[in-house]
Amino acid sequence: MKKKTYALTIFMLKDDVTDVCDAIKEQKISPIDVPFGSCNGKLFYKQNSPQLPKWVKLFKPVLKGELDKLSNSG
Repeated sequence: MKKKTYALTIFMLKDDVTDVCDAIKEQKISPIDVPFGSCNGKLFYKQNSPQLPKWVKLFKPVLKGELDKLSNSG
Protein backbone atom coordinates (compact mmCIF):
# COMPACT_ATOMS: atom_id res chain seq x y z
CA MET A 1 0.00 0.00 0.00
CA LYS A 2 1.35 3.40 -0.99
CA LYS A 3 1.95 5.82 1.90
CA LYS A 4 -0.06 9.02 1.84
CA THR A 5 2.04 12.16 1.47
CA TYR A 6 1.26 15.81 2.12
CA ALA A 7 2.73 18.94 0.55
CA LEU A 8 3.77 21.50 3.16
CA THR A 9 5.25 24.96 2.81
CA ILE A 10 7.78 25.71 5.55
CA PHE A 11 9.56 29.02 6.04
CA MET A 12 12.59 29.84 8.14
CA LEU A 13 12.48 33.25 9.81
CA LYS A 14 15.30 35.76 9.91
CA ASP A 15 17.00 36.28 13.27
CA ASP A 16 15.52 39.77 13.70
CA VAL A 17 11.91 38.46 13.67
CA THR A 18 10.94 38.17 17.34
CA ASP A 19 7.25 37.29 16.87
CA VAL A 20 6.28 34.78 14.19
CA CYS A 21 2.98 36.60 13.61
CA ASP A 22 4.98 39.65 12.44
CA ALA A 23 6.25 37.58 9.50
CA ILE A 24 2.72 36.96 8.18
CA LYS A 25 1.61 39.72 5.81
CA GLU A 26 -1.79 38.35 4.85
CA GLN A 27 -4.61 39.22 7.26
CA LYS A 28 -6.89 36.21 6.74
CA ILE A 29 -4.41 33.63 8.04
CA SER A 30 -5.15 32.06 11.43
CA PRO A 31 -2.53 30.54 13.79
CA ILE A 32 -2.85 27.42 15.95
CA ASP A 33 -0.26 26.48 18.61
CA VAL A 34 1.17 23.04 17.85
CA PRO A 35 3.42 20.90 20.06
CA PHE A 36 6.20 19.45 17.94
CA GLY A 37 8.50 17.06 19.79
CA SER A 38 10.27 19.04 22.52
CA CYS A 39 9.36 22.38 20.88
CA ASN A 40 6.21 24.33 20.28
CA GLY A 41 5.31 25.80 16.93
CA LYS A 42 2.52 27.60 15.15
CA LEU A 43 0.49 26.28 12.27
CA PHE A 44 -0.95 29.00 10.05
CA TYR A 45 -3.88 28.20 7.81
CA LYS A 46 -6.19 30.01 5.45
CA GLN A 47 -9.59 29.03 4.10
CA ASN A 48 -9.60 29.31 0.32
CA SER A 49 -12.49 31.01 -1.45
CA PRO A 50 -14.81 28.76 -3.45
CA GLN A 51 -13.96 28.72 -7.16
CA LEU A 52 -15.28 27.13 -10.31
CA PRO A 53 -13.34 23.86 -10.85
CA LYS A 54 -10.83 24.02 -13.73
CA TRP A 55 -12.26 20.90 -15.36
CA VAL A 56 -15.67 22.59 -15.93
CA LYS A 57 -14.31 24.26 -19.09
CA LEU A 58 -14.03 20.82 -20.69
CA PHE A 59 -17.82 20.42 -20.54
CA LYS A 60 -18.99 24.02 -21.11
CA PRO A 61 -19.56 23.57 -24.86
CA VAL A 62 -21.83 20.58 -24.17
CA LEU A 63 -23.66 21.63 -21.00
CA LYS A 64 -23.91 25.39 -21.70
CA GLY A 65 -23.83 26.88 -18.18
CA GLU A 66 -25.37 24.06 -16.17
CA LEU A 67 -22.09 23.48 -14.29
CA ASP A 68 -21.56 27.15 -13.42
CA LYS A 69 -23.15 26.55 -10.01
CA LEU A 70 -20.36 24.17 -8.99
CA SER A 71 -17.51 25.30 -6.76
CA ASN A 72 -14.64 23.83 -4.82
CA SER A 73 -12.21 25.10 -2.20
CA GLY A 74 -9.26 23.73 -0.31
